[in-house]
Amino acid sequence: MGSDLLPQCRPSPGLQSDLVLADAIAPRGPDPVDRRGFAIRVNRPAVFDRDLAVAVYWEVYGLATDPDGFANYRVKLSVTDAEGKGVLARVASAFGFGEGDEIELTYERVVEFNGVRVPEFMSLQLPDSEPGRYRIRIEVSDLVGETMVVAERDFQLVIVPG
Repeated sequence: MGSDLLPQCRPSPGLQSDLVLADAIAPRGPDPVDRRGFAIRVNRPAVFDRDLAVAVYWEVYGLATDPDGFANYRVKLSVTDAEGKGVLARVASAFGFGEGDEIELTYERVVEFNGVRVPEFMSLQLPDSEPGRYRIRIEVSDLVGETMVVAERDFQLVIVPG
């Protein structure tokens, strides 16, 4: 299904938490329901070795549900450098994308919503990225309630000798 067929979502102030950047994130058990269900090594200064993963955790709140209690939402993730150029295209070059292409990671989820929150996390490898400032942007669109929200967080990649 093409994105032009998806409903236009209006901004919503309370759909997503802040982004927590970390060196590593792992569930403590099956089906965690909030942050306490994860082992998160938070990276407070948001400075990462460019050869290691950048992990990000966030929570999605206030989702509308269908009559059966299921929520359907879309997540779009992008990473840009200090000049606003997309970084994921460099990573996706193995799939035939060029460095000038705008690349976003997009996925949809359908979940049985507990009425409170849905935890989300992922780790990104940004191989061969230059040291410097970057921005991660995550947009969550509630496809049932037709609302959306964006959260952004700056971080830095450095070369760690060794």
